[in-house]
Amino acid sequence: RINVEGRIVPSDSPSKIAKKVREIISEFERTGILGQNLNLKFVFHFIKKKDDLPSGKEGELTFFLQRVRWEPLRKEIRKQAFAIRDFIKYYSSVSEYSLRKEENKKDFSFVRKFSSLKGAEFFHGIDAASKEYYTPPEVFAPVYTYFKRTPILSHKIYNFSNTAEFPPKFCFTYHVGEEFRDLLSGLRSIYEAVIFLNFSEGDRIGHGVALRLPPEVFSRERRKDTPLSNQEVLDDLTFLYFLLKRTDKQIPKKYETIEKIGETINHLLQKLCKASYKDNVHFTIDDYIDSWLLRRNCPLEF
Repeated sequence: RINVEGRIVPSDSPSKIAKKVREIISEFERTGILGQNLNLKFVFHFIKKKDDLPSGKEGELTFFLQRVRWEPLRKEIRKQAFAIRDFIKYYSSVSEYSLRKEENKKDFSFVRKFSSLKGAEFFHGIDAASKEYYTPPEVFAPVYTYFKRTPILSHKIYNFSNTAEFPPKFCFTYHVGEEFRDLLSGLRSIYEAVIFLNFSEGDRIGHGVALRLPPEVFSRERRKDTPLSNQEVLDDLTFLYFLLKRTDKQIPKKYETIEKIGETINHLLQKLCKASYKDNVHFTIDDYIDSWLLRRNCPLEF
């Protein structure tokens, strides 16, 4: 049997998603192998995008306070998440709702046909695609957390082919650790994906090349003129400081290294405070670590 993953960029409404699914199903039905020699599962792919920053000079307080970082994308994927939820609830299961609502009658034949094609889950999970340095894992954290906690994923999908019920197995993938300007940035992004997205056994990191890339190879092959922003340097050093402080492993010159990294972090924090707040505001390293870990929370209402 052939396993095929149908990748769908979610729309902002369940009916639009259903239309995409119909189109894909129709194409495979023409071959005559769907449900016989072919297993088809759909994965919803959220798309990472650049943050279109507001006008202003970076480093000024008014620049940072104009809106939440990645706010348009956060709102977009929130709508998509709710559309996926409603699609799974109303278009892929035979519920009292779908039988009762007049506007869903035209979709019922599709639901019956769709549910009976191979007697297994069609909806395999969610993923995030495109260039990983466009969007950090924190932006998608509320969506992944929502799907891990929402009751709809325990909803029973009815299988017409053998009159049995089965729970949909929703899987979680996040592509990260493949495109990075610095090896430490790649490792930090993988760590953030695991922690911020509440990953556990069975969840999948896509690629994760940074985990197996020897530092000497990266140092030799990387472009020497690759620029890093102050923000990226600060986050990378804070991540390294965080890990070194919490590991029990014996590392040569561990404490000397921690002290040097701490001095650099403090220098960057003072520079940030002076540029942004213009007054006697100072953040400690522990303050910044706490704020970094809190990025998993949604700054908008979800």
